[in-house]
This record gives sequence, C-alpha cells and structure tokens, in this order.
Amino acid sequence: MKRFTVLAVIALILLPLHLFAGEPAPAQNYTIPLTMGLTLRLAVAPFIPADHQITQCQIFQGSDTAICLIDGKPVFGAEGGMPRNQLVKATIEIGSRIIDLDVSCLYNVNFEKADSTWFDVDRSYDQWTIKGKFSDAPGAYQAEWSIFKGIPMRTSLARVPGKDGGC
Repeated sequence: MKRFTVLAVIALILLPLHLFAGEPAPAQNYTIPLTMGLTLRLAVAPFIPADHQITQCQIFQGSDTAICLIDGKPVFGAEGGMPRNQLVKATIEIGSRIIDLDVSCLYNVNFEKADSTWFDVDRSYDQWTIKGKFSDAPGAYQAEWSIFKGIPMRTSLARVPGKDGGC
C-alpha cells in the first residue's frame, strides 16, 4: 500500500500541469452574407495573454502605461487594456474562390450577432473592396481589404473617430 501511495504521488507530480487547466474556449464563427453575392466568414477567439508578447508603453507624460504592442504589432480595439478576444481568421468567398484576409492587429471584435450592415462591398472591374467596422465602444476601428484578381491586401486599418463610430 505504501508503494502504491508513493507511486501515485510521483505520477501526480510528473503529470503536466496543462492537463488540469481547462481548454480555451473555441473560436466563435460568423457567416455574413454581403452584397454582390459575397460571403464573409469570421472566427473570433478568446485572447490568451500567456500566448503573446505584450509590450506596454506610456502614451502621455504622467499617464498610466497601456498595452501598445502585441507580438511586436500595434493593437486595434483594446484602447490600451488587455484584449478579451481577437479576430483569428477572415475569409471572403467570391464565387467558388475562398480568399484569406489579413487579420493581424484586430482585437475586441464585438459581435453579439454578426450584421452585414457593418460591412461595405465595392467592385471596380478586377478589384473588390471590402470595408468592415469593428467596435468595442471607444475602441472602434475600421479595416479595409482590396482584392485584385484574387490577391488580397489590407489597404487600411484605422480608428473610427468619435464615440459612436463603431457598429
């Protein structure tokens, strides 16, 4: 019996601690039908600080420090605080083609339910332009992607001015 107890204690010590931790919540997936027959698919996952390099900085003299970089890139949507979630994947379906969009730097995506009115689509010959508004109250921002002959490029990422600029 003593030997069993000792072996059980050793086994518990050697077990990786991550087995006791809960798995992170899965990504929330949204499918948003857009104008001109396009479909936007978004995946929003909880933000896990331990998985990222967080850099804080002081924006104004005498102000508190704020999170200004995550993994060496600017942060949109968190207003200097720790993000709750991040956009981890976005694809646009144009006909039978599925095109990945750049989602770097996009945090606190605030979708209670996805709404196509938060997105605009424009087409000019071989170019598609998709604009999306993402909101976390004062942290509202807009991203714009252009797609030329099937090749995507994020052409703009900017804060939306004013407190009511979001979705």
